[in-house]
Amino acid sequence: SRTILEQYLKRAVDLSELNSCNEEKNMARQCQANFQLAHYADTLFRGCEERLCSSEWQAAMRLRRHK
Repeated sequence: SRTILEQYLKRAVDLSELNSCNEEKNMARQCQANFQLAHYADTLFRGCEERLCSSEWQAAMRLRRHK
């Protein structure tokens, strides 16, 4: 996931910002790249949040506390 984030999504945003002009096409691409980056980050966050709230995770934490 870090590879996708670092090598593709952030790079796409950086490139679109460097090449940005006042053209509508570039603005649309920049908005799309930013949206995809935000969507990907949100998906990762929700996955982590679900994992931390899962009964399996809670059981593992209880076991660690009892050791």
